[in-house]
Amino acid sequence: MTKRSDDPAELTRIPPEDVTDLATVNPNEFFVNDLTRLTITGEIPAGPNFKKVNFVQSTLFEITATGVDFSECDFKDTLLKGARFSRCSFNGGMFATSFFMDCLFEECTFYNLAASNSEFHRTSFINSDLENIIVKSSKFRRCLFRNCSTTNKIAEMSTLDETHFERTEIQLETITENFGLRRSDLEGSLVRSGRTREDYTHLTTEQLKNYSESGGLTAIERLRLEYFLVESLIGGSAVLDEALDLSAWIETYQNPGTFVELLNSFSEFLVQLYDSQRSTVHPILLLHYVTSSIRDESLNTSFIRVAQSLGGTHMILSRIVEEYLVSLNQAFNSLEKPTLTLLVEGSYGEPFYQKELEPWMVGGAHLSRFEPHNSPFVLEIVAESISSLVPLLALFLATRTRVEILRIQSRDKASRSYKSLPSTEQPVESPKTSASQSSAPESVFLFDLGAKAASDDSYQLRLKSLLPGSLLFDFRLQVSTQLVGRMRKALIALSDSPSKKGK
Repeated sequence: MTKRSDDPAELTRIPPEDVTDLATVNPNEFFVNDLTRLTITGEIPAGPNFKKVNFVQSTLFEITATGVDFSECDFKDTLLKGARFSRCSFNGGMFATSFFMDCLFEECTFYNLAASNSEFHRTSFINSDLENIIVKSSKFRRCLFRNCSTTNKIAEMSTLDETHFERTEIQLETITENFGLRRSDLEGSLVRSGRTREDYTHLTTEQLKNYSESGGLTAIERLRLEYFLVESLIGGSAVLDEALDLSAWIETYQNPGTFVELLNSFSEFLVQLYDSQRSTVHPILLLHYVTSSIRDESLNTSFIRVAQSLGGTHMILSRIVEEYLVSLNQAFNSLEKPTLTLLVEGSYGEPFYQKELEPWMVGGAHLSRFEPHNSPFVLEIVAESISSLVPLLALFLATRTRVEILRIQSRDKASRSYKSLPSTEQPVESPKTSASQSSAPESVFLFDLGAKAASDDSYQLRLKSLLPGSLLFDFRLQVSTQLVGRMRKALIALSDSPSKKGK
């Protein structure tokens, strides 16, 4: 018959001879057993008994089905693209590790359907009965639920990203047991306190806030609820700080499988927020450090699966950490004198900056100028050496979103000279070092594994981002997300150094 394509993007390029058009087959002969590793298009007829048929490792490409009873039919490892289901029943069936893209379910029923480890992209559920459905460990991306009936939480351990509920009630646990749902995603949709078979009430925004503070929820559950209400983590929060303490998770989630799954979802959630400008890079730096520390501890315990998962998560986060380090290195390269100039919020006043920046003032760094400059104020910091300004640069960049960091990268790519980002540890100076050698750029790492040419700088930065160690301590960023959120409001932008203006 057909050969399955694993890449959804390749579906539009499947040769016609590789596709089974249902208009050309006899339904009574075709739908008699599991359909395995096939690519199918056309209209699925209502006659066959789908209790005897499962779709396994197949591709359903622009298929349509009207009034078809798929009860107890399983879709396993199957890709559906552009599918249209109308007045169909999926009662008692299963969606397992399947992928739905640009699909529509209209006036369908899903009573007792179980879905796990599946993904739904740009998929709509319209006027459908979702009673007693349970979706676990799945992802919804840009999906829509409109005029649907629900009786329970619908999903758990899942991600609801840019997924909207219109005139469709949801349960409180739909918020607290899944990542990504926001208050603005609800349109004419109420939040129930429990299942419909229990006594329940509809919760107001104020009641949801009180529920978060009343106790009984884990830090992760409170974080999900806070994100639902605030819709951003860009300012940090005490709940986010608590959720980033993974050592406390071990007591709550003693099942290694649950721990691993939750950690992966949490990491993906933070990365998605960072990529969509709803979080600064600082929480990523914190989680990167924590995963490194706990991974090393887990290797010495029976939680080998946890250690392996932490290693994978650490690698994913390292991509962003490396991006951060590249920007930090380029910002450092742009300095020609030990002077850092920032545009800051003037309403805070000079004493505020003197006090708040004190932990990052090293190497004799001090405020030398604070004066109006159009709307923001100019804050100038002078140190004994350029390398002493690295913690301050690291702090500023930790308060930025991805777009802002990439903008800084773009601005600083045309650096006039190359200087490696220095280590905060003092290198041992060779007694043979000459005067000319002592004024050479400082080494980016003491272990000096990468070449010193500017073109190889990314190799050194990649090593720094991957290897566990004191990255946060070197840059003095082991602080609360609330503090960094406050500094984000205060520190507006990097300004050209006075040396570049001939001062």
